[in-house]
Amino acid sequence: MADQRGNDPASTSSSVNQESIGHLIALLSSPLTSEWTRKRAPYNFRKSFRTTQALATDNTARIFLDRGGFKAWIAHHLTTAGQAHFNGRQARQQLIEELDNLPVEERARIAKTIADSSIHPSVEGLIQSMEQQTLETRAMAIDTVGSKRRRE
Repeated sequence: MADQRGNDPASTSSSVNQESIGHLIALLSSPLTSEWTRKRAPYNFRKSFRTTQALATDNTARIFLDRGGFKAWIAHHLTTAGQAHFNGRQARQQLIEELDNLPVEERARIAKTIADSSIHPSVEGLIQSMEQQTLETRAMAIDTVGSKRRRE
């Protein structure tokens, strides 16, 4: 049924959603497509990674990790972790809230889109290094658990 302006509410909300989704994809992709001058991994990223693995499967960070992989997760982490005040922060927070309110499958689709996007050459090596660190951390955790069991 059309509203007072003759617009179909379903199609209007759909176009607003698609516009928001486009903004979300641009926002979440920006840490991957911009040049990195950093030489080290983001502060506490391994702790955040382990925390994400323990979250509910419908949590946005977990969806990005499970459905989009490490690249999508680190983009989400870098976009959402900062607490600094800057111009545009409120609009960014509003977009992130919109992301969290989307259905699981839509968030998974966004995560896959981020994962499939090309990244800046300065980002690629550091992301591979960070992913390797998370794999090594997981392997050490498994070895530690295994060796404790043998001693008991």
